[in-house]
Amino acid sequence: MSFFPKSYCLGVAVLCLIGVQFSAPAHAYADTLVTYTLGTDNGVNFYDMDDSGHVVLFRTGGGQYFTFFNGQNPVTSLVAPSIVSDNGTPCTPAVPAGYTVQKGVCNNGRDAFVAYDAAHTVIPGLFYNSSNPILLGPGRGDFLFMDGLGDFVWNDAGTELWYEAVNLDHAPAPEPASILLFLTGVLGTAAMYRRTQTA
Repeated sequence: MSFFPKSYCLGVAVLCLIGVQFSAPAHAYADTLVTYTLGTDNGVNFYDMDDSGHVVLFRTGGGQYFTFFNGQNPVTSLVAPSIVSDNGTPCTPAVPAGYTVQKGVCNNGRDAFVAYDAAHTVIPGLFYNSSNPILLGPGRGDFLFMDGLGDFVWNDAGTELWYEAVNLDHAPAPEPASILLFLTGVLGTAAMYRRTQTA
């Protein structure tokens, strides 16, 4: 026999679930990048990108637009494609000691930047994630653009090519607080079921 009414127990369980949810930190992202070569930057400029995987380059001489989807399969047209622009904001990310940022782009809590690393290499490198910089390779980007999902585009002055790094992990990674919330819900449901069976 229970000392508390079922409605009281259910109310306490709901309040506990709400408390855990609001105490959870912001989503953490686990990013996996794959880099694709989009082509020469000689006479080809960045036009725009969106957060659905599309990047558009524009050839000034021929008036052609090249639309890539996730770094691949370009579609050529003479008319500018209609996309919702999401190409980030130039920024100078705060980086750990030993890095010197030359140029950066930020969008939706992510960033990419050109910097000298802690060893002060002669050729700067392209980095991703200022809080724990990942060196994507030597060289530098004269132009950097990033969408809200963490895909970004740059051109390299050394190779004179456009590149795109596609973020394969667009969904937030699960966090301990989310897992705790789920387990609390399961345990609460099991306890309520047991009480109804013994009553």
